[in-house]
Amino acid sequence: MIRVLTNHGSNQPEVMDRERRASELAKDKAITQLLADLAEAPSRLRGSSIRFLKEHATSMKHRSRYQSVMTFVAELKKRERDRMAENDRFTRQIVVLNCEVAADALDEAESNQTELDEENERLRATVRELRPALKTAKAGRPGTVKYAALTAETRKLKAVAQKRGEWTGLERPEKRLMEECGICVSKQLEANLQEGAKSADTTVECAAFVQDNDELRAEWMKSRAEVENVRTEIEGTGIELRKKDAELKKNETELKKKHAELNKRDAELEKTKAELESLKRGQERKGRSAAPKTMTDGTKSTAVKEMQTAMDELDERSQQDEAEDKRLKSKLRKLKGLVP
Repeated sequence: MIRVLTNHGSNQPEVMDRERRASELAKDKAITQLLADLAEAPSRLRGSSIRFLKEHATSMKHRSRYQSVMTFVAELKKRERDRMAENDRFTRQIVVLNCEVAADALDEAESNQTELDEENERLRATVRELRPALKTAKAGRPGTVKYAALTAETRKLKAVAQKRGEWTGLERPEKRLMEECGICVSKQLEANLQEGAKSADTTVECAAFVQDNDELRAEWMKSRAEVENVRTEIEGTGIELRKKDAELKKNETELKKKHAELNKRDAELEKTKAELESLKRGQERKGRSAAPKTMTDGTKSTAVKEMQTAMDELDERSQQDEAEDKRLKSKLRKLKGLVP
């Protein structure tokens, strides 16, 4: 029995060493799987998994991979937040520009309408002032009350001359009869001529007023046409701005798709790296010959080249994103230039 205890005691360190290696292998496998999950979908990992990685990924290999993955994830999140903030800023600027254009157009239309109302009121006042003069100018024409009164007086004088037997039937006998009756026909005619001249002046003034009114009306119609043109131009600008807004949203969707593709490719790279590490550990444990090691090194070199190619593609996509941002900013400056 003493021999059994001695044998058990001699085997106990080996058993403990085997258990320790198995525990470390399981922990290493769990850390590798968590790192792969973190690279594939960072948002799906719980806080306990992150804390486990922080506590147990203490080796240089795991620590460097953990730091690189977390740095890349933080950079992606920051870029996404910056992209969303930039798109929100563009959207707000477009809305502000639309409001400013509409407000300027309404102010200009109201100002033009106010000026036209004032001009129309002034024209109405002028018409009210000139209306009595126009009536006076029309009073001395045939068909008016004053002309009929003069004709009746002439007939009365003619009847008196016929009763006296002084009617000769010659042309305009009324002048001699009116002179005999003490009526100065020449003065009356002169007064009538002067009044007619005044009426003619008034008529000319009324005609000039009508012409001015027509010119003002033409200017008013021209201003109204200009207002309509400005309104049409504003509507066209609004349509163009809405098109630009739709294009910005489309670009935002494309950028999100590109980010998803980059995340997927990075996950594939991490998976390939994990497989390479696993193969390397297996070969080290089995103690293979130099030829398979050379093959492993070649496989590792191929994986490194693929990873470098993927990183180059990531840099190229980042440059394309920056170029797209510059293009969007240039379009926004052009849209600002459309605002009067």
